[in-house]
Amino acid sequence: MPKERPDRTPARRLHELLQGFDGQWVAIQDSKVVAVNASPYELVAELRRRGLDRASIIRAPAASEPEMVAFG
Repeated sequence: MPKERPDRTPARRLHELLQGFDGQWVAIQDSKVVAVNASPYELVAELRRRGLDRASIIRAPAASEPEMVAFG
């Protein structure tokens, strides 16, 4: 199995997917952005309407927000 290039780590790919969606809730499925909304509740409703039940949801931080890091 080929090694992951350092510039294409999962965190880097996520960062790239979230570009341009500052402050929005983003749904990702199969490494693609499938929906975006300012409201997480409306985003979930849209995913349900579209039958997208395997999407992961994350909020893209706004550029003005401090970066949060967790260890554990």
